[in-house]
Amino acid sequence: MRRPLALFLLALAIHGAWALTAPVPADWDPAYYLDVARHIAAGHGALSGAAWTWAFLPDRLPGPADLHWMPVPSRVLVPGLLVWPAAGDRLVSAVLAASWAPLAWATARALAPEEPRAALVAGLLAAGGGGYARFLSTPDSIAVFGLVGGLALGFAARGRAAETALAAAVAALTRGDGLLLAPCLALAFTGRRALAVAAAGPLAAAAWWARDAAVAGPGWAAGRAAVARAATYLELVGGDAPPRPLLADLALRLRLLAEHLPGLLVVALLVLSLIHISEP
Repeated sequence: MRRPLALFLLALAIHGAWALTAPVPADWDPAYYLDVARHIAAGHGALSGAAWTWAFLPDRLPGPADLHWMPVPSRVLVPGLLVWPAAGDRLVSAVLAASWAPLAWATARALAPEEPRAALVAGLLAAGGGGYARFLSTPDSIAVFGLVGGLALGFAARGRAAETALAAAVAALTRGDGLLLAPCLALAFTGRRALAVAAAGPLAAAAWWARDAAVAGPGWAAGRAAVARAATYLELVGGDAPPRPLLADLALRLRLLAEHLPGLLVVALLVLSLIHISEP
């Protein structure tokens, strides 16, 4: 137990130091999660004071929360804010990020028990956070999604379908694209168990969308459709993305992907170089 505890404390020191440099959220995702968490901690319920797109404007502010962002990242912040209103969000984020290190150690130990060095290296790499290090100390979805996803992979590696399906459902309620994890996890199983795992994420997301439609009214679906058409941040906020033919829309999105490709390659090369260094 001493080695995973040491890895956790090392990671907590790293992400705690990062958290000291970000007294306020630097992006709108963590700002939104923090806003919702503060409303819940204050006893007001799941509300948001943000009107972030013209595609769907609430009747009043604050209005129902999580009509676009998923609910888990804001809910996990609430205990921290109740204990430490000034910085509990950063404390929770740092603890969640630090959990990656012992989780990576335990997963590597389970997959290769004869290679204790590999488990240590996995824990050290996870402690730093890799290309996501700067985001992990902010109240974003990344730290909690990494924890949930790591648990899901560990369950799948051990053939535990029920736990894997549950983790896949939570992942789907953590990020909008989190439902895609479930079909990937299903590859570890066969037959009905594979179908159950594959369906867990999409079903959880669908249930939440049904909740959104119920609390937001008929305009919610039209707003979601307008947001889905957006190819730029300006279109996303303005809610006025023009209808495009399928091929034209695909070409636009491929061009935008190409513009961001250098940054993606830097992260990919960083991760690959760390993996290469860790090989015995």
